[in-house]
Amino acid sequence: MKKLFYMLIVVCLINLLFTPPINAEQPSFTLVCRGGGIMYAFYASRGPKNSYLEIRFTPSPYKGRRSAPGPGQCAWLDRTLTKNEPRKLAFYADNQYIVQLLISANGKAKIRHIKGNDLKYLIDAVSDSKIFYVHCYNDGRGYLRITKVGP
Repeated sequence: MKKLFYMLIVVCLINLLFTPPINAEQPSFTLVCRGGGIMYAFYASRGPKNSYLEIRFTPSPYKGRRSAPGPGQCAWLDRTLTKNEPRKLAFYADNQYIVQLLISANGKAKIRHIKGNDLKYLIDAVSDSKIFYVHCYNDGRGYLRITKVGP
């Protein structure tokens, strides 16, 4: 009986060692986008440990490898977006945030300083109509969740 008990413990330990964790990272895929057009970004921060950037875009009619997206558009490298895929990117950043914002008398706002290369890359691309790359997955809640910024 003891032998059976020890064998069960060994089997359970082996099973734990070779079973992937339940919260395993989602596989991400590369999306290529171009800022400008009707693309816009929404930024929120609750301090340096909790920054959020949402980017809304329109789908490109072409896959990203075939043709660069037009202003305000995004596409997967190997295909276009399906009609059921989200048109919103979600980027959560730790220790990346807007440090300084300048608002002029005429009401125009300009970001003066951003802490964090990924956040700066995204904001600059959206505001300057640049091509940018993100790796993301459909989170099932209406967003393409960004896991990596850049090619």
